[in-house]
Amino acid sequence: MKKMFLILVIPITLLSLSQEVIAHPGNTDDFGKHTCRTNCGKWGLEYGEYHGHDGGDSSSTSSSGGTSIDSTYPDEFPLMNEQELEIYYEELQNDGFDIGYEDGYNDEKFIDFHDEIYAQLSNAEYSWYEVGYENGYKEGQAKRVAETNKKQEDEYQVGEELGNKQGKLDFENKTVKETAQTDSSQTEHWNDGYGAGYKKTVQLMQLVVQAKEEGYQQGLTHEKISIPSIYGSEEVKQAFEEGFKIGEDKRIKQLQESYVKEGYEAGYNLRAFTTSNVPELYKLSFKEGFENGYNAKEDEAYQQGYNIAYKTIKYQTNDQYKEYSNLQKQHKNGFEANNEAVELREEASESGKSGERLTIPDNIESNNDAVVLYNNYYEKGKEERDVRNKQILISGLILVPIGTVGGYYLNRRRLKKL
Repeated sequence: MKKMFLILVIPITLLSLSQEVIAHPGNTDDFGKHTCRTNCGKWGLEYGEYHGHDGGDSSSTSSSGGTSIDSTYPDEFPLMNEQELEIYYEELQNDGFDIGYEDGYNDEKFIDFHDEIYAQLSNAEYSWYEVGYENGYKEGQAKRVAETNKKQEDEYQVGEELGNKQGKLDFENKTVKETAQTDSSQTEHWNDGYGAGYKKTVQLMQLVVQAKEEGYQQGLTHEKISIPSIYGSEEVKQAFEEGFKIGEDKRIKQLQESYVKEGYEAGYNLRAFTTSNVPELYKLSFKEGFENGYNAKEDEAYQQGYNIAYKTIKYQTNDQYKEYSNLQKQHKNGFEANNEAVELREEASESGKSGERLTIPDNIESNNDAVVLYNNYYEKGKEERDVRNKQILISGLILVPIGTVGGYYLNRRRLKKL
């Protein structure tokens, strides 16, 4: 930037400046004299030499030695070409820039006029120094502000990240504070970031919970998701979508269960199978329920046949299954499979015949039909035993008189022989 400024300005000012470089730079006092401070060797002077120009007192005094010496300037002074002027004035501007940059960076007060510098330079030279100082001061000040801002931003960011973590932890543990605690050992910007991060995270977590619940409720009642515009952040949107998915899954499961139940009733009640009024998504559920219902009806027919075996020895067809050959078959299979009834009849009958006390087996106490069967056959066995006992008794009564009469006649025959 400084180079560009030089390129634009130097060609315009060369003409006016060329006259000033005949003598070395610097303003003069009331006596037409001044002290050399810049490029003194180029003009044949010593640094700090007090001297005059243009017909003034030609005597010179060395500031270093304090003695007067006779000295006059040469009739001609060296001139600078355009390139030398450009280099020379760029050096002046750089000197001013460096001093201004240091003052600006260190937050020193901006110096409007540099007396010491002005005393050593011509007006044209000082103007270049002044431009450099001003530019340097602005750039140094901007650098200081940028570094300060960066430092404050870094402190804020570190505090914010820790506030985020603490806010999330407190929310999960249900220990959220209305205002985040400050740390006296940290800077103001760190504490500002910590408080902002804590508050932001807590609010975000609350919004996430709210969005998830609303998504869940929407999923229970709607087939298509519609995220409210207030849920703009990606994290909140994901929470809403997650809630919707949970609600949707529950809604679908409830409907599946409903169609399974509906199909079960249709199959159990022997209705014709049809899914014409069932949505495509739930046809498999209806079919599953229908098959389960029909299978349950078959199991029921089988069990009924099995139970009838406790009541009768000969199988009889059930009228309600006459139109359903498969159910009729299951009913008969159940009857024929009941070997327990056969065994219970034999066991109860033998128990009754032997005169044992009636004792219902433990394994059939909960089966009323089996208990009834056991009682009946026990009684039948007991009746058979009673009949047999009566027959034995009658036979004994008949045999005793016959034996008595026979003995009488036998004894009488023996007496006659004697």
